Amino acid sequence: MPTRITCLSIMRDSGSYLDRYLLQLSPLIRELPDSRVVVVEGDSLDDTPAALLKAQADRPWLHVVTDNTGRPKWGSVNHPDRWAHLESVWNKAMGCIDDRAEVVVCLESDLVWSWAVLRACLAHVSLGVAPVVCPMLYGQDHFYDTNGFRLPNGKPFNQFEPVIPDWDGRRFIMLQTGGGMLVGQAGVMRQGVWKNQCRLFVPGGVMVDTELRIYHP
Repeated sequence: MPTRITCLSIMRDSGSYLDRYLLQLSPLIRELPDSRVVVVEGDSLDDTPAALLKAQADRPWLHVVTDNTGRPKWGSVNHPDRWAHLESVWNKAMGCIDDRAEVVVCLESDLVWSWAVLRACLAHVSLGVAPVVCPMLYGQDHFYDTNGFRLPNGKPFNQFEPVIPDWDGRRFIMLQTGGGMLVGQAGVMRQGVWKNQCRLFVPGGVMVDTELRIYHP
């Protein structure tokens, strides 16, 4: 198991779920105390900046980077300006990968997940299942990230069954891109670029473990 993890997230108006985000990360820091968490925050109109600074004061593993762009806030819509903004912030976060990192986790800050899932992904990377892996990402009653999860030919996942097009039942499936929680070898992740509707492209693609699930609330 790698011991030095760098977890990257971005935030904007995230005060309502910041406590949950930090609580979910606490087992990672407890078990792998050499890990660090980098949050790129910008353009918030709520108490997110102040809350992050307060949280940072007694959490030496938490590092906050401010990135105020002045760009408008978008909802969950397919608009090129929204994608361009998200890509720029995520790529800024990628620039914060430190030299000591063994594994990098790109984690959407508003998701609900367990330490057991992240630990399983870390084990997959450590054991060589794939250089970059991710769990499945569901909403309340459907598959959530149909933009990010794409087969090698670019075909997206479906919201409802069959979620995975042409699936043959294998546990591990190679993807072009995944989403939600992307866990990868630091050397591979350093080569990653967020582009094409804010999807992380890394050399060799991403392997999804279909038996692991995280959730968008």
